[in-house]
Amino acid sequence: MRYSYLLASNISFEGYNAGDIKTTFLKDNVAVGTSRADTISITISSVTQSAVLRYTITEKDAVKNVYGQEFKPVIGVKLDALVLLAGTPVPVGTISTNYYAKGAGLIQVDRETDTTRLKSYTIR
Repeated sequence: MRYSYLLASNISFEGYNAGDIKTTFLKDNVAVGTSRADTISITISSVTQSAVLRYTITEKDAVKNVYGQEFKPVIGVKLDALVLLAGTPVPVGTISTNYYAKGAGLIQVDRETDTTRLKSYTIR
């Protein structure tokens, strides 16, 4: 089983800001449709609240073509944000869908307003 972690600072989405976070965004031994979540602290208008980052496996063993290069197997992971209001999760929206290829790592990030693609890489 392989886990992949994200360490990030100063994340913002829809007016919410998160400080430093460490989260497990990819577990490669779970089935399509499986979700997992991490609770983080966020701030909006100087008010700190709890939020949930929910990761859902959208596809596995896929083939993805990025700038003419074929990657396989690929795992797709959708990242949704939810704010906890009085203990009830309220969806904020989908932050991104990320695609990870064996031997290359993150190859594409689809967001509502843009897409980021891996142009080249070197494994050392």
